[in-house]
Amino acid sequence: MAKQFDDIKRVKVGATVVAPIAPQSAPVSRLFANPFAKENGTVAPKPFSETVREIKPGFFVPRAALPQRLENETAKKTGETRTPPPARSSQDYFSSLSSHSVHVARANFSANGAPPARMILSGNAKNGTASKSGQRSQRPLNIPLSLPSAPQRSFPSVTFFSVLVIIILLSGVFFGMNYFASARITLTPRQETVSVSGTFTAERDEQSGAELLFETMSVPGEVSSEIPADDERAVDERATGTIVIYNNYSATPQRLIKNTRFATTDGKIFRAKDSVVVPGTTTENGKTVPGSVEAMAVADEPGEKYNIGLSDFTIPGFKGEPRYDKFYARSKTEMAGGFSGTKRFPSDARVAEARATLRAELSEKMAKSAEAQRPAGYVLFPGATRTVLADDASITVDGSSATITERGVISGAIFKSDDLFSSILQKSLATFDGGEVDIPDLKNLTFVFTEDPSFEANSISFSLSGSARTIWRVDTAGLARAIAGKPKKEFDEVLAAFANIRRAEASVSPFWLFDFPKDPARINIELVLE
Repeated sequence: MAKQFDDIKRVKVGATVVAPIAPQSAPVSRLFANPFAKENGTVAPKPFSETVREIKPGFFVPRAALPQRLENETAKKTGETRTPPPARSSQDYFSSLSSHSVHVARANFSANGAPPARMILSGNAKNGTASKSGQRSQRPLNIPLSLPSAPQRSFPSVTFFSVLVIIILLSGVFFGMNYFASARITLTPRQETVSVSGTFTAERDEQSGAELLFETMSVPGEVSSEIPADDERAVDERATGTIVIYNNYSATPQRLIKNTRFATTDGKIFRAKDSVVVPGTTTENGKTVPGSVEAMAVADEPGEKYNIGLSDFTIPGFKGEPRYDKFYARSKTEMAGGFSGTKRFPSDARVAEARATLRAELSEKMAKSAEAQRPAGYVLFPGATRTVLADDASITVDGSSATITERGVISGAIFKSDDLFSSILQKSLATFDGGEVDIPDLKNLTFVFTEDPSFEANSISFSLSGSARTIWRVDTAGLARAIAGKPKKEFDEVLAAFANIRRAEASVSPFWLFDFPKDPARINIELVLE
């Protein structure tokens, strides 16, 4: 502890004066008064009787016990055994001390309020009294002031845990930034505009060995429109329906001619709209099963009385023959549509106008529908299609309005994209090396059949003309895998292995990383077209 006070000035009592303060002029009370107390009466000095803070904050020594404490400390250092003096009050101690020459030197207190290192009293070594003659004592009493210091406040655990938390947080941030690191690569692929002009032949059969193959697709469609029924006409309409004709006569098929009569039980006659062949009987599990066929039946006369429900029919032409009871028919649907009288119809002019509009609309609709239904990886040129519309439109009258319906089918030849692109570039680009390319504006080329196509044929011929931009494909997934985990300085070296890249730029986030992310999924590649 003595080392802690090496820079502290000492205090002596006796002939040697260290400080210019006269002993008699300094009251004893001021020796132990608070040096920071105000003397103007605002804050009074502390009385002797109080226990005051003497050396350091937190360390208290009773004033009355101070001499004894000093003497005990000296005895410990010199090894002497001293008899403790009789107990004295603080007043007695300071009364005896008042006759001595007391000189106090100001110590240089440290920032934390440390006391002077030593207090030296000059006097009789045994009884502690000063020499009355005023001469210097032969054996001055040198009592080191070695008082226990206040416990040092330290916070090792708090500091350790604070540093640990900071390290963990910084490590978490660093790990998170690296774990969620990403990269962005923008690249421009190889591009070229070519002029296309040539004739091509495509085969249907894959076994033909042709470089270009084709397939066909068909899409039906219909559109309807409502128009006013602004005309009246006398109408005689016959009821129609579907019947099933049975042959339970023989195993030999039986042909029935057009207009064969079928009679209901109440004598209403219907006729077969077309000729039919009724199959013969068959045997299943030892039982005879009659042959059957469906046919359209039309009422023999117009009128609503032929609008009947499900019925059984005989064939009057077989009456009197064995087959009369073995050949018969039954309704599959009701007979309906019979009418005789005046009905409202749209005029011929309205029908013609409506049909022209509907047919144009139907052609456009089917073309869009065919493009939407085109298989992935195939090309369908607008000129590679044929549209067939029905000759007659369906007209249904309901009161003062009529619904007109147009129907049709669109058929077209489709080609595999890669095969077609390769065929075009082989004819149009002398430097074509067989790489994978795309032609995004392929529809700008004009497609024309060189002959009237038959989509049922095994081969078709056509011509293509125009200008098209070709873009070489880049294996972006392969590039991401190749660059993953590599240092940024090796970026150009990796790009050299991808011949279809014209130029590229890369950036890594966060910016302080020197390597690309190890996960290829965190590398975003964007194609930029010129």
